[in-house]
Amino acid sequence: MVRVWSEGGIAVCDRLRNISYSGRPQLLDVNWTLRMDVARCEALNRDHGVERYAHILFSRDCAKMRQPRAILELVTDHGSKPVEMSREELVELFRTLQNVQKHIDTLL
Repeated sequence: MVRVWSEGGIAVCDRLRNISYSGRPQLLDVNWTLRMDVARCEALNRDHGVERYAHILFSRDCAKMRQPRAILELVTDHGSKPVEMSREELVELFRTLQNVQKHIDTLL
């Protein structure tokens, strides 16, 4: 029995680990990229920068556009799903993952 388990146990565990009865998609991979809309902002300033008031409004809009956005592609067994996150949302996700890892570590 020990020989059989040592030879096939890892494969059995891997197969069981990949089975989900929750009906929720299983996460397989995460791809990411960072996006900033700088070129669009510069075009707005160039096209509308004549009037001072319009320039101020577009500067505020440009500040919002210059904030980086993370694009995550969550690859699951049901396909992929793109998710766009701000810096604040990314920090909150990081903190949540740290908390989950801390709880997992206490179980081990």
